[in-house]
Amino acid sequence: MPSVDTIDYDPSYAEAVKSFEKKYGYLVYHALEWDTIMGKSLSLLYVGDNEDDWAIEKLDKKMI
Repeated sequence: MPSVDTIDYDPSYAEAVKSFEKKYGYLVYHALEWDTIMGKSLSLLYVGDNEDDWAIEKLDKKMI
């Protein structure tokens, strides 16, 4: 199960979000931290700035 916390508790995570948003122009609205065999993994949930894509970026049958 991923953990839920503030993104700023790990400065490298906060920097990863800022870098992603700057590079792609998307807004990260949630992040999930996972413990894996290889170490920590961060999943970013985001929405793009193109309103035409919003219909396909929404929750549908428990998947995005």
